[in-house]
Amino acid sequence: MLKRAELQLRTLNIQDNLNKKKNEEIIQKVQQVINSNHGLTICEVAEDAGISKTTFHDILTENLGMHHVAAKFVLCLLSEDQKQNCVYVSKLVDCANADENFLKNIVTGDETWVYSCTVETKDRSSQWISKMSPRPKTVQQVWSNVNIMLTVFFYCKDIIHHEFLPCGQTVNKEYYLNVMKRLREAVR
Repeated sequence: MLKRAELQLRTLNIQDNLNKKKNEEIIQKVQQVINSNHGLTICEVAEDAGISKTTFHDILTENLGMHHVAAKFVLCLLSEDQKQNCVYVSKLVDCANADENFLKNIVTGDETWVYSCTVETKDRSSQWISKMSPRPKTVQQVWSNVNIMLTVFFYCKDIIHHEFLPCGQTVNKEYYLNVMKRLREAVR
């Protein structure tokens, strides 16, 4: 009876060692498949390895210490120039934080199209009429086809310089160069 128990124990140990060896082979196979493609699903890898999904999941989490995460969504990946601009802007922010007068020295500008319209107010359209006369009619205000570009330069407290684009003038580098010269004179 004792010999029989010993024999069963040895058989169990041999089977256990074979199972461990087989498990190590399966773990290595799973690791190779995962390393070749991190984007595979549990079903795909389990099918490739010839094991159940539960066993595969246990191997990944317990034996290999891995977990599944989704990639962080970003609007776009930055180019090298964009990364350098970020560094430059962060340095400007550091300067602004260090010196309270830093932002007061920055001049910025903007352009906008100004559309003209002839506005006739209610007071202007009113008339004196007799009781028997019909009520006068007026046309609604209409936006004009005339539009003018306004360029404005300002800093934290006030507008420094503004000018309207002359009619018929083309916006090009010569125009902007002249605008910058006039701005420089206005700043002095």
